[in-house]
Amino acid sequence: MHGVRCGYCNQQDTLSAREQPNYFHLFWIPLFKIGTSRYAECSHCKRVYSKEEFPTEMKKALSKT
Repeated sequence: MHGVRCGYCNQQDTLSAREQPNYFHLFWIPLFKIGTSRYAECSHCKRVYSKEEFPTEMKKALSKT
């Protein structure tokens, strides 16, 4: 995310937003998608922010994309 600082290590432009699909499994076989998890990770300190932890600066940057 351009122009956003990590709240933990204070580095700018190191956060990347990710989406991970969640599937229902039956005996380790994914059958169908039941949802999606969103998170951001800092490439410098490896801190992971869940969607609920996003500060307003991150939310604004994500809404622009």
